[in-house]
Amino acid sequence: MIGSINPNMIILARESRGWNQIELAEKIGMSATNLSKIERNDIGIQQEVLETIADKTSFPIQFFYQ
Repeated sequence: MIGSINPNMIILARESRGWNQIELAEKIGMSATNLSKIERNDIGIQQEVLETIADKTSFPIQFFYQ
């Protein structure tokens, strides 16, 4: 798990692509419920999931650590 990512940056990346939680969740192979929990910082995020989000949104991985 990664503790130092900024979940608001996931929201920003998702919204910048015009996607709702369901759309991003489908693209990364995750339930919208779990994505919502990650965005609220209720649960941690695995490195592989963060890498997939970075890939699908075309943001560098460092973006999510701001």
